Amino acid sequence: MTYPVTDPQTDPQTDPTTGPTTGPTSDPAPSGTATSAGERLFRQLAPTGATPPWEGMADVAPALGAEIEHGLGAVMARPGLDLRTRELAVVCMLAALGGCEPQLAFHVGGALRAGARPAEVVEAVTQVYLYAGFPRTINALNVVRKVFAEHGVLDVTASGS
Repeated sequence: MTYPVTDPQTDPQTDPTTGPTTGPTSDPAPSGTATSAGERLFRQLAPTGATPPWEGMADVAPALGAEIEHGLGAVMARPGLDLRTRELAVVCMLAALGGCEPQLAFHVGGALRAGARPAEVVEAVTQVYLYAGFPRTINALNVVRKVFAEHGVLDVTASGS
């Protein structure tokens, strides 16, 4: 599937305040409802009451927000990998990138909510050391430690979880 590139200034099918109105990037759900695939997935991964990133940027970059919402639903909900495995992969990627600590914290929590065991999250982040280095791994483990504390995970090694 190809995704059209639209210019909000010249494309009559693009609303500059909400993004594309037709085509694969549009969301058939009415604005403000939790029926898009991205919204449903966000609610599955996020803690109760969390605001989706596309809502937080709606006043500055609504088209980008629409792309993020669409991307989350289109990529993370694909067949082939379960959500737990996808979240562990995202945790590894964000840890390797570095500088993504808020997103890493969200996805560590998302991995736990998707069924990953705390020991699996730690093992996944441990893989980052070999490919992205010790500093990125330490920084990621500090985020993991904080998220575990928020989830009541006290000692991964003693519980074997």
